[in-house]
Amino acid sequence: MLKSCKLVRFSNNQSYQNMQKPIKQLFPEFNTPPLLSDELEKMSIMKSFEEETTILNPDDYVRFIPLVIKGSLKVMQEDESGKEILLYYVKIGESCIMSILASNSGATSQIKAIAEPNTEVLLLPSHHIHQLTATYPAWNTFVQKLYHKRFEELLQVVNELAFNKIDERLKELLHKKTQLLGNYEIQTTHQQLADELGTAREVVSRLLKILESEGKIKIFRGKIKIISLV
Repeated sequence: MLKSCKLVRFSNNQSYQNMQKPIKQLFPEFNTPPLLSDELEKMSIMKSFEEETTILNPDDYVRFIPLVIKGSLKVMQEDESGKEILLYYVKIGESCIMSILASNSGATSQIKAIAEPNTEVLLLPSHHIHQLTATYPAWNTFVQKLYHKRFEELLQVVNELAFNKIDERLKELLHKKTQLLGNYEIQTTHQQLADELGTAREVVSRLLKILESEGKIKIFRGKIKIISLV
């Protein structure tokens, strides 16, 4: 999953006991017999990522499957010119379905996964996937539900691109970020928002200025305070 092992340095003091609580609490579907939660505790490694750390790039082989226990990951699609657009967020208690599918087929990644602020994940080595699929029904149910949820979210992205104006998409993105972070002050830049929307920074800056003039947001350096997006 990681482009280079140097991107992640695993510390030896991250104990087995430290993993038990997040897996059992955040992934309750893994607690039914046979106990997949116990197996994941043995297989996985806990890791924290700094904001905007890229943990998976297009064309990388997927070495690890992320299980998010804190924060979130944003999953981006990049075209040949380098232009990006946000596909979906991987939230607490979820994993990245695109990474799982690529791992199952032995294919390289088609997406970029980037850490949001204060993100912690359990990294499941991808060579365990076939064992989990063959042995644990709870894993297959988890993947199926995840696939269905992501499919609905991708349909929403297509609908927004086809039918919604860029100003409405910007407001929806800001709203999603406040929900993810649980905070009305969003640490982000105009360029990051533009990348996630698949548009130019100048367009986002102009629209943010309009929202600020309408009293809906307040713009600071590297930060946006949401007042009301209604």
